[in-house]
Amino acid sequence: MKKTFVISCLALIALFFSSSDAFAKKKTSDEAAVRACIEKNLKASQDEDIDTYWETCKPTSALVKKQTEAVMKVVFEKYDLSYKLDSYKLISIDGNTAVVEIEMTTKKIRGPEFKDNQIKQRNNLKKIDGKWYIVSSEILSVNLLNEEETADENKKVAVDPDEEAAIRACVEKNIQATQDEDFDALWETVKPANAQIKKQTEAVMKILFEIYDLSYKLDSFKLTSYDGDSATVEVVMTTKKISGPEFKNNLSKSEHSLKKIDGKWYIVNSKALNFKYLD
Repeated sequence: MKKTFVISCLALIALFFSSSDAFAKKKTSDEAAVRACIEKNLKASQDEDIDTYWETCKPTSALVKKQTEAVMKVVFEKYDLSYKLDSYKLISIDGNTAVVEIEMTTKKIRGPEFKDNQIKQRNNLKKIDGKWYIVSSEILSVNLLNEEETADENKKVAVDPDEEAAIRACVEKNIQATQDEDFDALWETVKPANAQIKKQTEAVMKILFEIYDLSYKLDSFKLTSYDGDSATVEVVMTTKKISGPEFKNNLSKSEHSLKKIDGKWYIVNSKALNFKYLD
């Protein structure tokens, strides 16, 4: 009887270690599959392959998928970008859920004005019918690369006060039009380079207006250059969510280039200089 008990214990121990080994292999297999999902997602973005992209993601609704795809098509049409996975960290994996944090560098290959950047992002994944999908993502931080100061902090630009007031009024009207989601007023402040850029910009903004209600606050305004019919300004603006899905309130610093056309100031180009999340 005692011998039988010993054998039974050994059998249980063997079964325990056998099961543990199988579990470890399964976990290792899942970890590899999670990473493969992330890498496939980035490559699909790099290749501008929307079909493959959706093989790695499960949007929360058909509307979210439609909106995401519309934005991606505009980006793919305007830019050729490179995406590099700088770091990958598996935060947790538990059954059919996993959390991953990545750092990724995005750089422009071709296209209009674009600020190369490095983002840190958290991805939540789920295993559905034996396959891993990204179900949600959250940007944790954005670092703009090759940031340059556009003007000496102590430099004072010589300009007629009325002209500076008109330039500022254009910028303020642009922000208010965005706040009001008013395209007619917006295009009274902006002169896009061509009709195609106007169409693409409006398409992206319509999606943004449809998803979110945001507030925009002009924190600072600085005229950095002026030459009769052209000017540049730096603005710092706070953007906060009033309503809509997940959104990170942020503080952004931008440079606007303006031209005076038929006696009226218009923004002809904008670029981001700095960006940080609040809270």
